[in-house]
Amino acid sequence: MADSDDPIPPIPVPPVEAAPIAYTAPTQPAAPQPSAAQPPAPTPYPQQAAPTPYPTSAPLSVPRPDPYAPPAPAYAAPSGYTTQGGPAIGLSVAAMITGIVGVFFALFGGLGLFPSVAAVIMGHIAQKKQKWARGYWITALITGYIGLAISLFVIGIFALAVIVGMTTEYN
Repeated sequence: MADSDDPIPPIPVPPVEAAPIAYTAPTQPAAPQPSAAQPPAPTPYPQQAAPTPYPTSAPLSVPRPDPYAPPAPAYAAPSGYTTQGGPAIGLSVAAMITGIVGVFFALFGGLGLFPSVAAVIMGHIAQKKQKWARGYWITALITGYIGLAISLFVIGIFALAVIVGMTTEYN
């Protein structure tokens, strides 16, 4: 409010209501139409169809690729095969490899005892955790037990030879 010392009194301003704004699309001037009496002028170049940005040989119902899909693999899988990965089988494969190594080393002085024991333990763990990798853990168990039997047999023969060698007298 105005003070009494103010030399200029305030001017009352009436409230203004906003009028709705109507949008009108801009219009383009009409293209000039050739008169019927005058034919169009011939062009010195042969008429060619305008190129289309889309291929005309593909059917119209082809779905567009998803821009957010992962990239396609660099190779094409043979027909009848899928390219999706299955569940993990790492433990079963490791047990199988350890069992094969155990059998191989068991033939050389019983050195396959520890790999064979590891193969048997990992094979039984894989049997409970990775039932879908049955072929791998069965191979691990079979080779593990065979390597364990061969290793114990070779170690037994070696121990028997040492005991017999210690008890014989030399003259």
